[in-house]
Amino acid sequence: MILIFLFAYFVSDRSFVNPIVLFCLPLIVSVIYGLQYYSGWRFNVSSETMFLVISSFLVFCFAVFLVSVFIRDRGFRRKSDGYNGINTAFLLRDNVYVLLFVLQIFAAIICFLQERKIVLANGYGGGPSEVIGNYNKLMKFSDDDVNLPGFASLIAGLQQGIAYILGYLFSMDRIHGSRKTYKVILFVLTVVLLTVSGSRTNSIGLLFGTLVMYMLLRCRAGKAITLCNIKAKYMLYVPMSVAVLLIVFFESLTLLGRNEESDFFYYIAIYLSAPMKNLDLAITHGIVHSDYWGQLSFKYLYPSFEKFNLVPVGSTYGAFPFLSFNGYFMGNVYTTFYALLVDFGFAGCLLAVAIMAAMSQCTYSVALCSRNSYSIAVILYAFISFQLFMSFFSSNFYQNIFNTGFIKFIIPIVLFKYYVSIKSPQENKLLS
Repeated sequence: MILIFLFAYFVSDRSFVNPIVLFCLPLIVSVIYGLQYYSGWRFNVSSETMFLVISSFLVFCFAVFLVSVFIRDRGFRRKSDGYNGINTAFLLRDNVYVLLFVLQIFAAIICFLQERKIVLANGYGGGPSEVIGNYNKLMKFSDDDVNLPGFASLIAGLQQGIAYILGYLFSMDRIHGSRKTYKVILFVLTVVLLTVSGSRTNSIGLLFGTLVMYMLLRCRAGKAITLCNIKAKYMLYVPMSVAVLLIVFFESLTLLGRNEESDFFYYIAIYLSAPMKNLDLAITHGIVHSDYWGQLSFKYLYPSFEKFNLVPVGSTYGAFPFLSFNGYFMGNVYTTFYALLVDFGFAGCLLAVAIMAAMSQCTYSVALCSRNSYSIAVILYAFISFQLFMSFFSSNFYQNIFNTGFIKFIIPIVLFKYYVSIKSPQENKLLS
């Protein structure tokens, strides 16, 4: 797998944030980290699991290569120097940053109050950590509909979209030397506000997406970071940042009203490596296909289908069951392959992986080719890249992109583009 990954990396554009890196590298890390539990987990997976994973690995790389060649042949490529020459900072008045952040606060308050009402109705306490933690628990395991109602659901989607706009602006400021302290504080608080959803995934996704936007914008500004020019400080900062992020991920259990039920390294292993073993257990015990087409892969669309009577009531799939093996708790994540296998079979799984690769590569190419200082494609790829990166630790690629929440997420990003387009001629010249 390492050899395949290195070959695919060097025949691509050698970017740290291209789809091949974001899809393949996590799998390698997942397997290597899981080796410390090789004996206890009996981590020598079956030949069927191995064949599925390796085949998907190759299909993904090949699909990315085909799409990149197709796009290059159609002329959608960067200039011969490799960059668009976009060196102008995205200049905005300070009050625009403040307004975006104030909107974040109002959105978080509206969502929290609605979540508190739902949590209290189910017999839980109303403290901040109780509301956040128990709402997330109800979302995952309750048989009742505990989704936010229409207006609050719209506000939650808008909040996430605004957060990614702030992440984009933060990245642009870091590249072009605008290092005002208040902008850093606003971004950090924005990350914290996203935890109101009860899940750390939104906050981690924003951090990851902002890093991807930063790398893409550096490339477009002629400051790309590659293996050839990477500085020593990045070799130090990146591992330190990952370590800090994992520690915060573990310690935030208390904030979210949960108990720390295992030691740090095993807790990380449940998220990082156990999904591969869970997938193997599911395959060896026999895959039971879903009752409806795409029932797991498009899980978050099914509640909308039910409301419009497009599918029978009760067809929405709940949480995956928790597994234990050989005395070890293994969690309830089975990698993205499980949902694809259950919904579409082996051949359909490979086709879905190829489509995943094509979607990611198309968005990535458009993001690099864009000549606008504010690029919707860059933000979209930042969101997609996190779903891609999490493919071996969740089933969220298709679930989080093909749902009504994604449309709500897009709304503020498009509206902000409109705001940019109607700015004064002098400012507009700087922004295009």
